[in-house]
Amino acid sequence: MTLNGIGSVNIPVPDLATQKAVTAFLDREIARIDKLIAKKERQVELLHNRAKQAVAELVTGATVEGMATVETGLDHIPRIPAHWSLLRAGHLFREVAEPNTDDLPVLSVSIHTGISDRQLDDEERDRKVNLIKDRSSYKCVRPGYLAYNMMRAWQGAVGVSTVDGAVSPAYVVAKPTHNLHSPYYQFLLRTPPFIEQMRQGSKGITDFRLRLYWEQFRLIMLPVPPLEEQRRIAVEAERELTHADEVAARIVRSIALLREHRAALITAAVGGQRDIPENLPAAISTSDRDRFRLVVGAEIIHQHRNNPKFGRVKLQKELYLAEAHLGISELQGNYSRQAAGPLDRALIEETESAVEAAGFYRASQADGTGTTVTYTPLSNAGQHNAELKSLLGPRAEALGGLIGLLRDFGTEAVEAIATLYAVWNDALMGGRQPDDSMIVNGVLTEWHEEKGKKFKDSDLRHWLDWMKRNGLTPRGQGPRTAHTMTRDLFA
Repeated sequence: MTLNGIGSVNIPVPDLATQKAVTAFLDREIARIDKLIAKKERQVELLHNRAKQAVAELVTGATVEGMATVETGLDHIPRIPAHWSLLRAGHLFREVAEPNTDDLPVLSVSIHTGISDRQLDDEERDRKVNLIKDRSSYKCVRPGYLAYNMMRAWQGAVGVSTVDGAVSPAYVVAKPTHNLHSPYYQFLLRTPPFIEQMRQGSKGITDFRLRLYWEQFRLIMLPVPPLEEQRRIAVEAERELTHADEVAARIVRSIALLREHRAALITAAVGGQRDIPENLPAAISTSDRDRFRLVVGAEIIHQHRNNPKFGRVKLQKELYLAEAHLGISELQGNYSRQAAGPLDRALIEETESAVEAAGFYRASQADGTGTTVTYTPLSNAGQHNAELKSLLGPRAEALGGLIGLLRDFGTEAVEAIATLYAVWNDALMGGRQPDDSMIVNGVLTEWHEEKGKKFKDSDLRHWLDWMKRNGLTPRGQGPRTAHTMTRDLFA
């Protein structure tokens, strides 16, 4: 876009007080989300570090309990189980340089995961092997063969092949000469002490010029557990790393969702889609907000203990209603119109983390991601009551009434009620008096496409009638939900 083009764009300019309020709001909320993202990124790092440590203990025999050990006299592995032996790598493997006469596929090789059974695609081959047409210069690897990158062995670039394939001429390929389980040695050689041994054996004046030739690699002393023990250790090591990867992947997905929420929050705030009181930044400190989230979340979970119909979705909806209907504004949620909305992912993540850190309850998904969340009581379960009454005063009793009102309803019913409430409340804050059809239509067509798939018109009217009979009707106060489909809910 040209400078003249930019100059012709219409930019909304709210009054100065609104600009300041929006800026203060976003500064605070973005800092909160970024802090949570940083915490999750640290969790991913710790997960991988703990898994690597567990693998290192497995492959060096440090986890063998009640077993006699012997000193080795070696710095990189000072003790081993007494029934293990020690041999140089050259006694366990011999270098082979079989040319790629069968035109085998060039395998993907990673410093993090070793040799993959996946062939390089054309783009990768362009980048990594420069489309060398004569693949005979590549070295053949067979299942069980060990291979390491001479130039990156000091970084742990070593692996074991599970298929027939070819690797770069920069790799040393070694064939087992004993009856051994090669994957065990892949895990062993990727531990810090043995990576350091490969670095010390490498030749070169600087790191990027280091080369580990076979003559030096073959001298490294390696432990030799019994064959069946090698197999067992390799299986357990793979299980440790796989579990860490799966848990880390879930955390990474939650980080991506938090970043999406962050972007949606900015869009809603600067686009005037959120009601932001000018004095909101001074209304409550972050530490106080965290205390309210802790005790309100703990109360909801505690009152639903042993309730098979309770889970994370119901917790989120009751937190929203506690803020919107009961006026517990100190929760300071930022709710968006997602498929499972009203939803504030940061709020639910922080509440669950705080409840666990305080020793009240721990959230878990026994059947994996996407399944029901249950809350296991910890040593301090139920000991939040005094602080709850101190913080909420008369609102504590109202919270108990709300929880009791929704106790016997399942997740879908509570979601329907909370969504209807949000649609109705948002309309009131927008100066409208919506009738039943407008509220129901707002849920089905103006919220998120999944709502129309999940709920029927008749079901929503049933719950709307129930809300009116039980006094669960909005007054046009509290948080306004951020739009995800259209700016105006009733447009």
